[in-house]
This record gives sequence, C-alpha cells and structure tokens, in this order.
Amino acid sequence: TIEESIEHRLAGILQAHREAAGLSTRFDDHLSQLLQVALVNCELERATGVAGSSTFEDIMRRYCGAEEVLQAVPVQFNHLKVSQYWPMLSDRPTVRTLLAAPAASTAFALRARVVPYPEGVVAVWVLLAAVGRSA
Repeated sequence: TIEESIEHRLAGILQAHREAAGLSTRFDDHLSQLLQVALVNCELERATGVAGSSTFEDIMRRYCGAEEVLQAVPVQFNHLKVSQYWPMLSDRPTVRTLLAAPAASTAFALRARVVPYPEGVVAVWVLLAAVGRSA
C-alpha cells in the first residue's frame, strides 16, 4: 500500500540519520500497529473538530512499562510528495530529541495513514513515536 511505502521510506531515512550519528535503531512493529488508533483519532479531530476517544491513551498505558515513556509526533500533510515529509518531521524539536535518544533503551515506531477525499484531495498523517526509559 502507499502507507507501507511511506513508512518504509521514512524508516530508512530515520535509520540512516541515526547511523550517521553513531546510533543504532530498533523498530517495534507491534507499537507501529498500535499507532493506527492514534492516527484515526487525529483525522477524526481534524475533519470534525471533535476530539477522539481516549482509547489510544488507554492502550499506551497498558503497553508501556512502569519506567517507560512514550513520545509521539503526528504530522499531517495535504500531498503525497514523500520527499518533503522528512524535512518537515526532522525540523520539529521533539523529533530531534527522539533522533538523539540512546539506542539501548529506545524503540521506534512509524505509522502512516492516507485518507482520500473527493477531487484528489488527501490527508496524509505520519506518526513517529519512540518508547524509552523515563529520565
């Protein structure tokens, strides 16, 4: 799917970025799947102005260990120019913090969601997340 293509491309860029900084990168596929709930909520809120349910927060409370914290950065695009996604993502302070996280205690996850609308309009959501030990 186009979502998998976006995820694969951004994961490769993220991994290359961390390798250039001397950091290894571990991806958590299960966490990536769980992020879909958050993206559905993001688009619902964007489209209707009504905040989604607390289901994602409840899931993350059960998923994360007592000493772990989840950091997640959702970004919405209105185009399918994937080459422009990484500069927008990596320009955010929270993403820069995630990119510098220690390899041993951090697991990354990426999820993309493409929502098509009439007349070729799209809402593309990309969610980068990391779970690691709290400071």
